[in-house]
Parts: sequence; structure tokens; C-alpha cells
Amino acid sequence: MWVFLFYKVFICKMKIVITESQLRQLKETYDPDKLYKKSYVVNILKKAPRQYKKYITNLDEHECYDSEGNKHECVKVPQFIYQYLIGNY
Repeated sequence: MWVFLFYKVFICKMKIVITESQLRQLKETYDPDKLYKKSYVVNILKKAPRQYKKYITNLDEHECYDSEGNKHECVKVPQFIYQYLIGNY
């Protein structure tokens, strides 16, 4: 009963204040065809929990070029890895 009353009051009077950068992040959606630099994804996943680390070797690799024309490897990431990359873990 005590938890229920707290929950009811909390929901009724909840006000959320966010910054402009947080709003942009909320509007950002997952794009399954977007390519990410492999070195970036691997560096982030090395610090991730064990259940994410096992996917480092299973990422789909593609060759891509940056704006300066330099060739490097890119990967497509599943949605759960994307959520970890943007900090929604």
C-alpha cells in the first residue's frame, strides 16, 4: 500500500526538464542500415558487460570511406548494441 501511494503521487506530479542535447538524443532513432566505424564500436564494446562483448566478432563488416577519402572498415550494429552505444543501457 505504501508503494502504491508513492507511485500514484509520483506519477501525478511528475515534471521532466531536459536540455536541448538530451532532446536531440531522444529524437534519434535506430537505423539498421547505418554504418559505424568498426574501431569505435570495438573500443566501446571492450568496456561493455560480458553479454555485449561476444558480439564483437559477429558484426557485419563493410568497406567505407570517410569524408577525406580514407578507406576503413565499418559495421552494421543490431539495435541492442546501438542502445548501448548511445548510453541507454
